[in-house]
Amino acid sequence: MNKYPAYKDSGVEWIGEIPQGWEPRKLAFLGAFLKGSGISRAELTEAGVPVILYGDIYTQYDIKTKQLIKFTSEEVAQKAIEIQNGDLLLTGSGETKEDIGKCVVFLGNDKSYAGGDIIILRPDSQNSLFLSYVLNSEKARIEKAKISKGEIIVHIYSSKLRDIFVPLPPPEEQTAIAHYLDQKTAQIDTLLRQSEKIIALLQEQRTAIINQAVTKGLTHLPPAQGGTLGVPLKDSGVEWIGEVPVHWGVKRLKHISPSISVGLVINPSKYYDEDGTIPMLTGRNVVHFSFKLDTLNYINEKSSDGLTSSRLHEGDIVTVRVGYPGVSAVVPKSLDGANCASMMITRKSNMVDSNYLVYGFNSIIGTTQVDLVVYGAAQKQFNIGHATEFTFTVPPKDEQIAIVHYLDQKTTEIATLIQKEEQRMALLKEYRASLISEVVTGRVMVV
Repeated sequence: MNKYPAYKDSGVEWIGEIPQGWEPRKLAFLGAFLKGSGISRAELTEAGVPVILYGDIYTQYDIKTKQLIKFTSEEVAQKAIEIQNGDLLLTGSGETKEDIGKCVVFLGNDKSYAGGDIIILRPDSQNSLFLSYVLNSEKARIEKAKISKGEIIVHIYSSKLRDIFVPLPPPEEQTAIAHYLDQKTAQIDTLLRQSEKIIALLQEQRTAIINQAVTKGLTHLPPAQGGTLGVPLKDSGVEWIGEVPVHWGVKRLKHISPSISVGLVINPSKYYDEDGTIPMLTGRNVVHFSFKLDTLNYINEKSSDGLTSSRLHEGDIVTVRVGYPGVSAVVPKSLDGANCASMMITRKSNMVDSNYLVYGFNSIIGTTQVDLVVYGAAQKQFNIGHATEFTFTVPPKDEQIAIVHYLDQKTTEIATLIQKEEQRMALLKEYRASLISEVVTGRVMVV
């Protein structure tokens, strides 16, 4: 790709040099800023007036949006702001500084409205698509993060956005750049969606393999090798389990584990200690079958000694109760002696291998039962009393071990394939971000 013949200093640190003929301009001078009005999820309807909420913008791959899939009544819509074709819609709040102020261009012609926490920039004469590419570029995102406020919920305000400078080429060049980036990013986004589909199919395959193994056993192996090839089936008496090998048991969790309890529930953060050495696990540290420890909090030994009921031991199973209820993992040796907050603790059983049982928790058997008892709109959760009644299959111990060995091998193979696709997606996103930044700041010439 070629560079422009000559450059000049923009006078704006994040923009740097820009081509001759371009100008740095504040957003305040490019159009009018408006603010969406609050529309609660309780006010959404199945049909009616189209609306867009700030959460919808976060889920957009593209910088353009046409079809709005949420609706509200005419009465509720009157308190909101009507959006027009070409409006820039920016998220005014979010969970991280990195994503705050994400922007899409509204290209719909139907009467539509913006909900709360959406900032609307209505450009006077500039190309909306070009501006959206600029505002979503990596360096512009850093600038927006600098002027955002808040920790748990991050906010950005139009009074601050107005002062952001953007590089501005002549109008015809804006259009050409937007057209070029539309084509290039569409190609990249197609590849991203292909990877997403592959990952989804691999996840479905993993789910099917696990569910087959924990309900029917290893049907490809003879009994002498821990399999169930040719073994007759019987009705389990449980709808979501179906038929199981005739010699298998089906038991409630309270009859499998010697103890089922919950980790520390009341104000666990008061025990956190920057100098502590004992991990305090919460739901955010647990993913299917394993642990995510980059956001781990710690407590000191004295606190842990006073919280023996929530102390974990190797072989215990922890299950997320709030947020992503049902997600489970076996406590490894490296976390023996750790403590935990809020999660369900299923103590190690002599009857059922923990690794086998956690496959049950994370299978359709487990997720179905969790779905039946969860409650809460903002944050789903379940009660321990309900979970003690959960039902799981109980094969002979040697078959449990054989199933775990088989599933470990299969799920590892699938995880490797998923990881490759995720790495591919990461590289594509990195290339996409780099391409946009280079083009909208004039580092390369596309016209």
